[in-house]
Amino acid sequence: MLTWPVEESPLSKRRKIQKAVLVGMSPPLAKPEDPEAAWRFPSFGMRRIEASILADPALADLELKTFELPMLDGKELAELLLDERPDFIGASAYIWSFANLLDAARIVRDRDPGCAIVFGGPSAEPPMCALPPYADSTRVLDALVTGEGEIAISEILAGRDVDRDRLAAIQGLALPGPFGWRKTAARPLNERLDELPSPAAMGLLPRQQVAYLETFRGCPLSCSFCEWGVMGSGTLFSQEYLERELAALATLDPYTTYLLDAALNLNKRAFRNFAAAEAQVRFFARSSLIALLYPSLLDDEHYRFLEGVKSLYLSVGLQSFDEEVLSGVDRRLKRAQFDRTLAELAKLPNTRSLSIELILGLPTDSPARFRASLERALDVGCGIRVYRCLVLPNGLMTRAPAEQAVRFDERTLVLTSSSGWTESALEAEHEFLSELASTRRGGYTGDYWWYFPPGTGSAAISTMERDRRTSLATSSAGASTLM
Repeated sequence: MLTWPVEESPLSKRRKIQKAVLVGMSPPLAKPEDPEAAWRFPSFGMRRIEASILADPALADLELKTFELPMLDGKELAELLLDERPDFIGASAYIWSFANLLDAARIVRDRDPGCAIVFGGPSAEPPMCALPPYADSTRVLDALVTGEGEIAISEILAGRDVDRDRLAAIQGLALPGPFGWRKTAARPLNERLDELPSPAAMGLLPRQQVAYLETFRGCPLSCSFCEWGVMGSGTLFSQEYLERELAALATLDPYTTYLLDAALNLNKRAFRNFAAAEAQVRFFARSSLIALLYPSLLDDEHYRFLEGVKSLYLSVGLQSFDEEVLSGVDRRLKRAQFDRTLAELAKLPNTRSLSIELILGLPTDSPARFRASLERALDVGCGIRVYRCLVLPNGLMTRAPAEQAVRFDERTLVLTSSSGWTESALEAEHEFLSELASTRRGGYTGDYWWYFPPGTGSAAISTMERDRRTSLATSSAGASTLM
């Protein structure tokens, strides 16, 4: 058990927890094929936590309120939370919301020292909190939930307090001290996922919006830019659970359903449970599915399943066409199989959208190598999503070798330079992609990614660069005339 020296005791006593507030904030997102059509993505992680609290009979007397919000600044969010007079605030923190949530938490801590504050979610990690802009988090927060949160949150709330010694005995937390964050014992991945209460079945998810589905957790891969693999893999939901979940999703009449798995085809047992459940419920025969596919592991059973879905919105994770670049981030590519997979997916009559995913700024990549990958991807003929390389807490932030010289924006986590990429070269490529997206009908530039519609083609790059050179030559000629 983790023990704490006397000097690490909390500076102020938190009051007994009788009212808890859960909060999550989502950025505005848009459908790439139609930027005017906003897709609202509810906070599924927060709803999972809400379901666990509501389903726990030991917490039946706890007053609980949830806030599912658009992005607010820290002051506005703090005022909203303080108006509720909570004894406990649980925040679902992601890269886009972490800074604003901590800004709000600072205000709450100063104005209401008796309120306990706990962060969970992908960004609630000690390496994130140790960054200079967030180093005061040890003063502001009472705990981080560093892994799966459904059971951990119930254990935190069970004693109606955040007593340091009691929290130290709970697995999967990080607790603040004078020398930073210290982790309690690791919590093993939950192998009894079927026992988790379902937000869909409990009526906690909004109707006619985006719904979510999990069939397994973790990932068998360990790509250094990604956080999926640090969880390991092997925990999955049974066919019986998934049948109940699909039936519950049907009552929501969702706009579409987002598969939250690392990819549809990365866990064979989980996929077979999913396919068998769908064969019984036939939910996706009447609805659409958003899913990521891993290109080298698709086989006949996956295609048979995909053929039965009403509408498909598919992405294929590639990241780069350069095998040396992929090797530098622990990823592999089988080019011939990738080409065949894309062709077969494109032939499916129910495929409404098919996109290749690339990452801009991968360590060991370079402007020339990236541009070669982009041009090859554009010539495939499907949509392209190019993501900015992010330095995630359990990804490159802690797993990149020193020789990759990774530097990043400590607020957005966007990589700013690395081996192969100077800061100016990366900024120039950002500007280039934004300009290219703006010239294509249906192109889109987001905070973290760019979308290029099918048919863009590498010729668009040549045309844009020719026009740019012409513009520069014209400007230079005009300038020399004035001199």
